[in-house]
Amino acid sequence: MPSRTQRALALALGLAATLGACRSQVDAPTEASPPESRVPPTAAGAGQDEATGLPLGYPEAMPLVPGGRAVGGGVDPGVIRIATLVYTGHTVDSYVEALQRALEGSAASLVRNDLTSTGSRHVRVRLPVGFANLIVTDEAGHARVDVSMMEPRDRR
Repeated sequence: MPSRTQRALALALGLAATLGACRSQVDAPTEASPPESRVPPTAAGAGQDEATGLPLGYPEAMPLVPGGRAVGGGVDPGVIRIATLVYTGHTVDSYVEALQRALEGSAASLVRNDLTSTGSRHVRVRLPVGFANLIVTDEAGHARVDVSMMEPRDRR
């Protein structure tokens, strides 16, 4: 069985590949799922987490901007959470504004909102259990949001 470090590395590499991949269509299927030996099959894919109702891999402590469609995600408990959502009708900036409104009155706060040279935004959100990192990009006129967060080690 792979060690926790090996699983984290595999998921981090998968996230980096996802963030770097360019897809020509919003509805294109997710390329490859992480190997089943590293992530339980019930914790990788698209859709919602039945226990929380949130997109699979989305940080439970972070408010969700309504209207997104989960296109991929995964959870390796105690290691990492990743989720990819597409927001039809949102631009990069309008998504970030909606996220700021969703964070108001919650225990979470936006601590970083940087525009990159490609027009995407790198957003960092402080949560009661750690930090979530978001890359918000324009994908065929829609906002694509890639979220990652290290899982607290004491959760199992």
